[in-house]
Amino acid sequence: MTLAAESAYKCCVQILFIVVLLSVAVPQKWFTNSKLFWDECTRLPCDAPVSLGERLAYCLTLGFYVQAVPMLFLWETKRKDRLEVFAHHIATIVLIAYSYYLNLTRVGVMVLVCHEANDIFMEAAKMLKYADCKQATERMLIVFVVSWFATRVFIYPLYIIRSTLFESKVRAATLGVSMEPHYTILNGFLIFLYLLHIYWSYLIVRIAVRQYTHGDAGDIREEEDGDGKTSSVSEVPSDVSISRLPANAS
Repeated sequence: MTLAAESAYKCCVQILFIVVLLSVAVPQKWFTNSKLFWDECTRLPCDAPVSLGERLAYCLTLGFYVQAVPMLFLWETKRKDRLEVFAHHIATIVLIAYSYYLNLTRVGVMVLVCHEANDIFMEAAKMLKYADCKQATERMLIVFVVSWFATRVFIYPLYIIRSTLFESKVRAATLGVSMEPHYTILNGFLIFLYLLHIYWSYLIVRIAVRQYTHGDAGDIREEEDGDGKTSSVSEVPSDVSISRLPANAS
């Protein structure tokens, strides 16, 4: 399968995900008030009701990331950060399953909203790059970079991790219940994902700088051999730049 087809497939999947996730989350009060993540919890695992929409969102995303693990090695283009993407997928699967076990689907849906939204722009930028639409690629790259830093670097820690670290403890203290070991495990995985975001943010900044200073950034994530040449395994042109944005880093 070509790189363009790979990106088109992922873009369609991400559009489906974000439509479902926003349809579930936007009508809820906890979409804009993180304290309501914990409002109906009297213990952990939480005993708050779970809507059909939240279950559907979980089934769709869990199914996708389970299949994404073998596909990373069997189908997708070989990339330098493949192990980081593999770790990201495993952490995402664990978080989806673990948050469902804890009945913290409100937190889970918001994590997914932050992760899936900007992937649409990432895959769109790649497709425009493959189509040799330079100006459109640069504009879409700007949209992607802005959305990436807005959702994954700022909203994710300031809205979600802040709530799981602090607002959850306030609620637990009010009820006089213990959250361990779930508190440490859940926040450990959430923070691990955030560290991966920081790493990919560094790569994105490099790509953006090279795109706008040289007009066509080199591929910084494709597999290379000892002489710094693109590996024949991936058979990807060494001048691809946008194509090396984090692959499915959701």
